[in-house]
Amino acid sequence: MPDQASHNDNNDDASSSLLKTAESLKQKGNRYFQTGRYEDAIRKYRQALRKLDQHDDDDDDWGTHRAKLHSNLAACHEMLNDPCQMEAAARDGLTADPQFVKG
Repeated sequence: MPDQASHNDNNDDASSSLLKTAESLKQKGNRYFQTGRYEDAIRKYRQALRKLDQHDDDDDDWGTHRAKLHSNLAACHEMLNDPCQMEAAARDGLTADPQFVKG
C-alpha cells in the first residue's frame, strides 16, 4: 500500500503537469493574440482554464493563474469589440483572485 508521501508526490506531479500544460496553452494563446487571431487566442485561454479547473485545490497561486487567463480573455473580447464578454471575463478574473490588479 503506498504511503502518504508517495500519494503527495503523485498529486504534486499531476498538479505540475496540469500547470505546465495550462502555461503552454496560454503561451499559444498569447502568440495568437499578438498576431490578431483573437478567436484562436480565446480558444487556447479557455483550454488552459479547463486544465486549471482539473486541479482541486483552491490555493492562491492557481487563482492567480486563472485571473491572468481571464484577463487575457477580457483583452481578446475588447479587441473583438464585445464589451459584455470583456466585462464577464474581467469579473471572473477578479473572482479567481481578488488581489489581481490587472483584471
